[in-house]
Amino acid sequence: MGVRQGDDKVNPNSATTAEPKRYVSIAEACELYGLGQTRMRALLRQNAIEAVRLGSRVLISVASADAYFSSLPRLNAK
Repeated sequence: MGVRQGDDKVNPNSATTAEPKRYVSIAEACELYGLGQTRMRALLRQNAIEAVRLGSRVLISVASADAYFSSLPRLNAK
């Protein structure tokens, strides 16, 4: 995708050179963390994860969501 056929140059705008997203939509967060929208919105209402509003869109902080899920107890933790 980032390389044109017959050309050895890599497109600097390709996805492979992009930095990880800092904020994602609710739908993207649901897919990323394997949750439904109802549960994700509940976490937002409980202030368990941080989000910002951009116009009518709600964008979830990936760092905040990662921190929340990392803080959950592990199964069979010893």
